[in-house]
Amino acid sequence: MLDKIAKRVQDPRVWHLVKQIVKAGGKIGVPRGGPFSPLAANIYLNEVDWAFDLIRHKTAEGPYEAVNYHRFADDIVIAVSGHHTKRGWAERGWAERALQRLQEQFAPLGVELNQEKTKVVDTLKGEAFGFLGFNLRRIRKRKGNGHYLQMTAKKKARKVIKVRDIILHSGATPMPKVVAQINASLAGWVK
Repeated sequence: MLDKIAKRVQDPRVWHLVKQIVKAGGKIGVPRGGPFSPLAANIYLNEVDWAFDLIRHKTAEGPYEAVNYHRFADDIVIAVSGHHTKRGWAERGWAERALQRLQEQFAPLGVELNQEKTKVVDTLKGEAFGFLGFNLRRIRKRKGNGHYLQMTAKKKARKVIKVRDIILHSGATPMPKVVAQINASLAGWVK
C-alpha cells in the first residue's frame, strides 16, 4: 500500500504522516474503523475498480451479460444482468466468473474475500442481499409488467439512525415523550 501511496504523494510531511498512521496499525494494514481506513481502501483497491470498469464497458455491448461493479470502501457488490433478453446467465456461470475475476484481482494485492460474507445471490429466484445497511430484493411492479429492485434499510440501521437522532435532539423533553417519539419513528420506518 505504501508503494501505491508513494506514487501519488509528493509532500514529505504528508508522506511521513501516512507512514505513521500505517505503522500504528501493526505489521499489516491500517487501524480498522479509523479515519484513514476508507481512504486506504480506496487507494489500495483502485486498480480493482479500473479492471471491473473495463469489464463493465465490455459487457455493456453486444450479446454479453452486463456486469456492474459497486464498491464503497471494502464493501463490494457485483451485479450480473438477468434481463429477459439475456436468459440463461445463471446456467452459463457469469456470476461465478465475476467472483473468480474478483479473486484474481485481489490475489496480487494479498487481499482475500471474507468467505462468511461472500455469496452469489439470484434475485430472479426471489433471493435478497445486503449492502451498506440496506436489503435489496427484486419485486414485481404493482401495475403493468416488470420488476424493480427494492431497497429497504436493515432493521439495525433503522434503529441506530433514528434513535440517535431523536435522543440528540430531545433536550429537556420528558423521557416518556422521547420513548414515544422513538417508537413512532421506528414504526414509520417499517411501513
